[in-house]
Amino acid sequence: MADIRVLEIHKYFGTFAALKDVNIDITSGEFVVLVGPSGCGKSTLLRVISGLEVANGGRIHIDGRDVTDLPAKDRDIAMVFQSYALYPHMNVAENMGFSLKIRGERRATIDRRVREAAETLSLTELLERKPAALSGGQRQRVAMGRAIVRDPKVFLFDEPLSNLDAQLRVAMRSEIKTLHQRLRTTVIYVTHDQVEAMTMADRIVVLREGRIEQIGAPLELFDRPQNTFVAQFIGSPQMNLFAATVVNDGASCTASLDIGARIVLPGTTNLDSSRRIQVGIRPEHLFVSDLPDALEMRVDVVEPLGSQIQFGLSAGDESFIALVNERIDVRPGNQLRLAANSADLHLFDAETGSRIATPQ
Repeated sequence: MADIRVLEIHKYFGTFAALKDVNIDITSGEFVVLVGPSGCGKSTLLRVISGLEVANGGRIHIDGRDVTDLPAKDRDIAMVFQSYALYPHMNVAENMGFSLKIRGERRATIDRRVREAAETLSLTELLERKPAALSGGQRQRVAMGRAIVRDPKVFLFDEPLSNLDAQLRVAMRSEIKTLHQRLRTTVIYVTHDQVEAMTMADRIVVLREGRIEQIGAPLELFDRPQNTFVAQFIGSPQMNLFAATVVNDGASCTASLDIGARIVLPGTTNLDSSRRIQVGIRPEHLFVSDLPDALEMRVDVVEPLGSQIQFGLSAGDESFIALVNERIDVRPGNQLRLAANSADLHLFDAETGSRIATPQ
């Protein structure tokens, strides 16, 4: 195991800034997920940490050693790629042991490590097969086994599940998390899928346009997103944002929503009247209500999910989503009245998108 320090990393491709002043401290044995939309810099950051890309500024420390100027082969890391990168003419055992072979390890050592990794990944019965005879999930396990046999200080995963179907992705998520709990090796995992990030990570690093937006435990990011970008990126379906104006008469503080409703703000919220804000409400926190100040919206889409119904809604030109636990007979074209508890509201500044602190 090893801790990792990413210090003030900058990376340019020509005049394009792919990474801008990135700082992360990763504890030994931690599972950290880098997440963000396409082009946010997450894979570039992983390649800089691995040594496959050279940063234009900043330092990388692994296990207390400055590795910034070391080639990838000398950083004691192992990388698992999206494409598996298996040699088609080699069988599973040969693929898994190849890095040890070129390192000059003894045959007995190679066989032992391959056998141990195969047992860990349930690949023992497949050691003589070629990659073409394996399923996608089996190929991914072989790629992981090839990394494990090296006994590295750090595992780096670059969107390893992107090529798998939905059901297999769920199974492989569980396998990778179980493997980490068994090996306790430091892991940095890149994905664009925030569900993967939420279910696998000890901590999540949310990136946008080469900068870190927020770092925290999955539920910390879900419960207290620091801005509207994180609020809508973490959580599925994404958080609804309602444009609003604060109305504060001294006795109470409410938000007058642009869609024509009013909602009471949390606790003793003390915001200046007329301030423009955005009120965030997660779809699962909306519930059917007959209160006079409920949000009235048109139903555009009804998606029964079994235990819940997902509604696609609109009010004016804005679209929203609600996840309702009760089974109600509502059809497209109907009006639906919804409310939320003030404790479930998230408030953001309309201009900056930054979170507004509210009483707990």
